[in-house]
Amino acid sequence: MGYSGKKEYEKAAREFFEQNKDVANIYEGVWNSSRGGQSGQNQIIIRKDGKQLIINKASGQIIDFYEGTSLDGFINIERVQ
Repeated sequence: MGYSGKKEYEKAAREFFEQNKDVANIYEGVWNSSRGGQSGQNQIIIRKDGKQLIINKASGQIIDFYEGTSLDGFINIERVQ
């Protein structure tokens, strides 16, 4: 989304979470992709206003923050909010 660096990206992702955690659509699903080390792990998906934040449920690590709403790559998706 055009951030100048990792710190700015993480700050924007955390602000998005804080501003939207009570009003966003929130899902939980298992990442089912061969890419990266997150395969098979539960992720929290937070969606609002065309943006999506993915957080590792166990560690709280920000996995991805981007414009879009695709849930491709996830299985066993359940809406929790």
